[in-house]
Amino acid sequence: MASGEQRAIEDVDVFDEVVTAEGRSGQVVSTFGRFHEGGLVGVRLRGLAAVEMTPEHPVLTKRGYIAASDLVPGDHAAVTRYLPSRAEGVSWTYNTSVGRLIGLYLAEGSTTPQKIVWTFGRHEENTLVAETVELVRAVLGKEARIQVRQSEPREHVYPDGSVYMTQRVSSINVVVYSKVWKEWFEEHCGTKSWGKGLSPEAASGPPEFLRAVLEGWLDGDGHRRRTSVVGVTVSKRLALDMHAIANGLGLRPALRHGKVVRKRDRYDLEMGANTDHRRGLALQDDTTVWRRVTSIEKREWAGRVFNLHVAGDESYVANGMGVHNCVGFGCSAMMSITNHRQRVLATGQDLTFRYECLWLYAQAQLVDEWPDTPPAEGTSVRAGCDVLRDVGHRRVQNGVAKPPSLANGISANRWATTVDEIRAALYSNVACAIGINWYSKMDSPYVINGERWVDVGGQIRGGHCLCIYRMSDRRQAFMLMNSWGEAYAPVWIGYQDTQRLIDEAGEAVVITDR
Repeated sequence: MASGEQRAIEDVDVFDEVVTAEGRSGQVVSTFGRFHEGGLVGVRLRGLAAVEMTPEHPVLTKRGYIAASDLVPGDHAAVTRYLPSRAEGVSWTYNTSVGRLIGLYLAEGSTTPQKIVWTFGRHEENTLVAETVELVRAVLGKEARIQVRQSEPREHVYPDGSVYMTQRVSSINVVVYSKVWKEWFEEHCGTKSWGKGLSPEAASGPPEFLRAVLEGWLDGDGHRRRTSVVGVTVSKRLALDMHAIANGLGLRPALRHGKVVRKRDRYDLEMGANTDHRRGLALQDDTTVWRRVTSIEKREWAGRVFNLHVAGDESYVANGMGVHNCVGFGCSAMMSITNHRQRVLATGQDLTFRYECLWLYAQAQLVDEWPDTPPAEGTSVRAGCDVLRDVGHRRVQNGVAKPPSLANGISANRWATTVDEIRAALYSNVACAIGINWYSKMDSPYVINGERWVDVGGQIRGGHCLCIYRMSDRRQAFMLMNSWGEAYAPVWIGYQDTQRLIDEAGEAVVITDR
């Protein structure tokens, strides 16, 4: 989730905010499920537990969005780097001292009806015990009590028959008696070793706070190797929380499913100088760690599966992995701009036309050239135009989507194969929708003289649909409108780059009769 919380996909609701595969956050606009037969594909990445999904589900890779069943060992799949924004309405100061105390609780803490207890080994008396007492005083405003736990007495017999007893210190408890603080830690950090994890509020603290949480947990429940540190837990929720923090901080963590401990699964989180980036197995940029696919496992299965429609780049993150819906936006934007311009020319009325993008997207999936959509992700510009001709569109007025009407659709369209054909359409006040390959460098436009431009370079990340609504022969460029809202403002793209993208099996639609 965008808040940092871990949640099963079937528990995600409409209007929830999730992390997208592109490293942004997006609002869930619809959820859906179905009964699936035909098996599942388990995608295992180096340093990450396997994620199971339906064979057609797209996964973000260095080659673009690839169906899970088409992945091969050696592909690099996206593990999204993301640190959540601070939760609204939070009055607590989430500083490094608070983070450190929470991290130590996640490792060594427990609660009873009236108190919080941190339990340490006797060898930690002058280190973690003393530090925790000071943190409790500074953060909670409480004086902690120290309880020394002794081992069972042992009897020793000298050769002469005399007897003496010994007793060793087995553990040291730092105890805080406070029902209020006990309830706070249970709410925001969980309880029981297998039930711990961060609440959305705690998980959305600032980076320095989250780093302190991670380091506190590692110092309490970790062990150091020659060149790395490994944290251990039996809580899957906590393991994913710590992985998300470490990944967001750029530490390239590796999460492994370890051996069973007391009938519970164990999770090992490792990071350090000997992790996979040294051997090129984990590459990193500003939003993503690219981890190598190690195996693709298929198994027979029949049951319920779930998916999400997410505003923006139509993707989300499942167990750290980026998985991927834009034709609805591109075609709707084309209709909105064209109808607005034509109405101004015909009547002088400056009316705004808005359309239901997601409805068009879903309808296009039903008629496109791929039999597995829906529920698989994606569709084509061609299918979107088919719906506009045969069914029309749903206009949105006063926030309400009207029934589909042919009056809001198109009568005919043609396919532009050259830049000049697109220029002619724009000269006639007709916007165009274009479906193209999306390259990784297009994620981050560059600025020249205060204007944003796209660089059509890097690796293909999949297909994307946009709207071309403006041209400039002086600049030799078109202006593109994306579906990502304020996160991706309109940008210029050169005529030459546009022609190249069309030649790469791109689709550019021109309305010829409304």
